[in-house]
Amino acid sequence: MIALFNLRHYLILLVLYVAPALKFLRDGDRGALVFVGSAVGFLFLFSIVCRIAAIRKVPNYQEVIDRTKTWYWMIGVFLVTMAFNRGISFAALAFMSFSALKEYFSLLPMYYPDARGRTLLRRHDRRAILLCYLSIPIMFYLAYVKWYNLYILIVPVYIALLIPFLLVMENQSENFLVSASVILWGVILFVFLLGHSAFLVNLSPLLLFYGIFLTEARDVVVYMFGKATAPVIARHPDSAFWKAYDIRIAPQISPKKNVGSALLTIATIMLMSLAYQPFLPAFPLGRMSVGVSLLIGALVGVMGMVGDLVGSAFKRDLGVKDSGTVLPGHGGVIDRIGSLCFTLPVIFHLCYFLYFPAFHQRGL
Repeated sequence: MIALFNLRHYLILLVLYVAPALKFLRDGDRGALVFVGSAVGFLFLFSIVCRIAAIRKVPNYQEVIDRTKTWYWMIGVFLVTMAFNRGISFAALAFMSFSALKEYFSLLPMYYPDARGRTLLRRHDRRAILLCYLSIPIMFYLAYVKWYNLYILIVPVYIALLIPFLLVMENQSENFLVSASVILWGVILFVFLLGHSAFLVNLSPLLLFYGIFLTEARDVVVYMFGKATAPVIARHPDSAFWKAYDIRIAPQISPKKNVGSALLTIATIMLMSLAYQPFLPAFPLGRMSVGVSLLIGALVGVMGMVGDLVGSAFKRDLGVKDSGTVLPGHGGVIDRIGSLCFTLPVIFHLCYFLYFPAFHQRGL
């Protein structure tokens, strides 16, 4: 039998999980307690899987162990940052945005060509890149003061105008379009879209729990369906059903992703969303309906898949397997949070317009 952590790490993890749970219990936040219990339950299940995989010497079992250990730390830190102080929550989300943007720019070849002989960024692009970093505290401050009407304009309008302005001031035309495109895409993805996580906190911290939980569950579920059905598909090469199931969605981007696993994953996330719907808080116009919870589950299933494929296309284009190594078993920050850039804004806007009409007048 294996031990995932040493005694000191177990004690730290115990504090990370018990302290938020006690806070939620004191506040009578039944929904948050349900999400904490669900997270602990899934982690316990993965721990058992790790032990079985290690005993049976399953191929790549160490990767499963590393993934599970990283999940323990990520969830524990997330619970603490969300439980006690709103300012800490926003600072943690801003740091996540910064880490993703930094990882993104570090992957783009600048001084030296990549395997295809490209340099996607130029040394003259530094001011525009600095602007992207400076936009992070601005955007999260606007989120903190709940000024959504200005937040929604900063990146799509003003940053989008300032980036080409800074680039042309360098008086360099070569690769201008490439630089402008990749810089703007980075700030849109990892600052503007990911920044909607902070506005979910403004609506209700539990909505952020809900959105992240469904999105990360989608990643795990589609992986499990893929692993479980691959041997069955191999044993029935002539079956019409399994041929239809195994139709590849984007084989040049992600060869293993098929239609059947994607549909099963969407259905599973819809059911999970429905299961957690009773524990979500009451909004100004009432509680989330069954229909809306199913719709959110479907949207998370679809947009999470889109985010996953975009991440795969991005890494394949750059010729890298993972976006980084900071998260053992998972890769980089982008590998783990990339799908959130596509799911959290959808959840926010759907809930915002259906259940918070007063925010249209006062700007959230």
